Amino acid sequence: MTDDINSKIISTILFWTYFFIGLLTEGIILWLFPNTGLGALISWPTALLLSLVFAFGLLKIPKKFNSRRLTVICFATFLSIQVLIQLLTTPQEYGGEPIGQISRAITTYRQFDNIDFEDFEDLDQFERVAYIFKNKNSLPDSYLILSIDSLNDKHLIPGDPNYYTYSKTYIIENRNGKRNWDNEKLNLIETDSSTIIIQRNGNGDSLVYQTTKDILRGGVGTTIDGLSIFCTKDELKLTTGMQEVFYDILSLTKKSGE
Repeated sequence: MTDDINSKIISTILFWTYFFIGLLTEGIILWLFPNTGLGALISWPTALLLSLVFAFGLLKIPKKFNSRRLTVICFATFLSIQVLIQLLTTPQEYGGEPIGQISRAITTYRQFDNIDFEDFEDLDQFERVAYIFKNKNSLPDSYLILSIDSLNDKHLIPGDPNYYTYSKTYIIENRNGKRNWDNEKLNLIETDSSTIIIQRNGNGDSLVYQTTKDILRGGVGTTIDGLSIFCTKDELKLTTGMQEVFYDILSLTKKSGE
C-alpha cells in the first residue's frame, strides 16, 4: 500500500516537473527568438501539447521498467526532441529561422578573427553583434544608414535580388549629438524645409538630391525620379535574447578591441 502511494507521488511529481519544464523551454525559445509576429499564437499551443504528450509518456516508463536511470534518460531524450520540434516550428518574420540563426552564430564565432568589420552596413545580425563587442569601447551613440537605390525598370517587386539596379549605402555616425560621415563620398545639408544629399562619385562628379526634412531621424524614406532614398537608425543595441547570449559568449571567450 505504501509503495503504491509513493509510486503515485513520484509519478505526479515527474509528470508536473516535465510539464512545467516543457513550457519553460518555450518561454526561453521565444526570448531567444522573439520576432515571431502573429506566429507566436501557434507556439504556446504546440508547447502545451508536446509537454502533455511527453509527460504522459514518462509515466509509462517507471510502471513498465522500474528503472530510475531509464526514466532520466527518457526525460532528457523527450525534452531534447520537444525543444527541437519547438525550434523548428517557431516562425520568424525576419532574421532567419531559429536553427539557421544558431548555425549562423556558430559560423560567426568561428570566423570572428577573420570578419571584415569595415563595412558595418553589410554585416549580418551576428556579425553586427561581434562588431558591437569588438568596438564596445569606441562605439558612437548610434549609426544612421543612408541608402540610395535606383528602382528597377523591369517592374520587379521588392524582395527580388534584382529589384534595385544600383545601390549605394553610407554610414553616418551620431556621437555626442553630432553627425559625422565620409566627406569624400557624401555631404549633407539640412535646411528648414528639406535635406540636401550630395553624393560624390569617384570620378569627381556629384549628384544632388533634395529630400524630406526629417529623413535623417531614421525610419524615413522617399522616392525621387526613379530613386529610393531611405535612412534607418541603428542604436547599436542587442535586440534579441539570442544576440545577448552570443555577446555573452564572446565576452567570456574573445578579446574586444582596445
